[in-house]
Amino acid sequence: MVINRYILITNILIAIIISTCDNKRINDGCQKGKENYKQDEFSIIMTKKPYKKWYNYFEGKSLQTGLDTVFKSEGRWYEKFNDYVEIGDTVIKSKGELFIEIHTIDTVYISEWTCNGVLINGISIKDR
Repeated sequence: MVINRYILITNILIAIIISTCDNKRINDGCQKGKENYKQDEFSIIMTKKPYKKWYNYFEGKSLQTGLDTVFKSEGRWYEKFNDYVEIGDTVIKSKGELFIEIHTIDTVYISEWTCNGVLINGISIKDR
């Protein structure tokens, strides 16, 4: 009986230690993701649908210069809202922000990155 309690207590302690380590790793990854995404900046009128090869690509005309431009990123956030972007839409990501504006002909979508997932107009894409 004493041995069973010892084994039970040991297993519980191991589970707590492992979950604590996983939470730290997840939080560290979240903070790193935040800092990476905050560095991105682009304002593009899309001349192609966004696509992914190794990176995510957004091709179009720069709102600032009017010149052809390509923004590429390896972040997974960008591929989550590709279905909302069409040729002619304007996509704006400001430096220091964790949201992207997608301006279509009749709708504005806001894609927000959070540690718990991506939101489109405040709704988790998991719920769509």
